[in-house]
Amino acid sequence: MAPRLAAHHNAILLDAKLFARIDRLHADRASLSLRAEELRLLERVHLDFTLAGARLSSPAKKRLEEIVERLATLTTQFEPERPRRCEVLDADGFSAFVEAGNAFDTTLAERLRHNVYAAGGTVDPAVAYRAFRGREPSVEPMLAQRGLIEEPPLRGIQSAANSVEL
Repeated sequence: MAPRLAAHHNAILLDAKLFARIDRLHADRASLSLRAEELRLLERVHLDFTLAGARLSSPAKKRLEEIVERLATLTTQFEPERPRRCEVLDADGFSAFVEAGNAFDTTLAERLRHNVYAAGGTVDPAVAYRAFRGREPSVEPMLAQRGLIEEPPLRGIQSAANSVEL
């Protein structure tokens, strides 16, 4: 599916006629009496097309299409092999509640809400998670959930071998 989606995106972002229209609007933007939001949208779309390769020559576009589709294929093949960060964080975060002995621990839930959820995109996710958990995330709770190790790590135990870079 990823290679087909990549081909679809390439067909749009590398379309010469479509980019010519966007480029013409971008060049004339000062005379179009656009509202701030419309101007920002036009500038963003123009930048997206430009960065995607819309200004490349036809042979360069063709080569870019091949590369993007090949990367999509490779990503699909290798992605399932590595643990996903969100799965690691989910399992490790839940293990905090297990360690507390109460899946509904209000103090811990408030710490999670304050440090992770309320912070939103204003704080680096790694910093937010460390503020909640007091340490780097561990892959061991995820491995235990999947039955790959006997039991989760003991409370407070953390080693370089089981920590995950965010």
